[in-house]
Amino acid sequence: MEHCMEQRIRLGVPGDLETLFGIERDNMRALVNKHMPGRWSDWLCRVQIAERLDQNRVWVLEGKQGTIGYYYIGVRPGEPACVYLDSIQVVTGQQGRGKGTRLMAHFLDEAKRSGFSEAVLEVFPENPAIRLYDRFGFRVVEKTGRAITMRKELGRR
Repeated sequence: MEHCMEQRIRLGVPGDLETLFGIERDNMRALVNKHMPGRWSDWLCRVQIAERLDQNRVWVLEGKQGTIGYYYIGVRPGEPACVYLDSIQVVTGQQGRGKGTRLMAHFLDEAKRSGFSEAVLEVFPENPAIRLYDRFGFRVVEKTGRAITMRKELGRR
């Protein structure tokens, strides 16, 4: 197992696109197709990741063997004080080893540092990452048939 000191979180760059797309596709395609049949689009996924990379809104966790995980954020129109966690992903073989915890802690620190007062995310009901979000203080604010919306007050530093 790779030690935490041999890993770093850095801002994503356009050259990360295909690696991040592959992780997103591997982790999310089946879930998206289960909840929204026929809605998964490789093209749209690539475009969304590329846009976030161009906007400097992607952070990548990497180690000696390459990319371990990443997250990317968005800002919702009409909610300038709220940061939206669009996606947080960990390579399948690295899940359950604290990588998501490390990425989530980084996300929240960056959000506070950037002046956001609230964070929001959406998750499919059977996604095991819900436990991670609960641990970090996210609370369910809405449930629909296919998604759970969770929010967290960030407070001040």
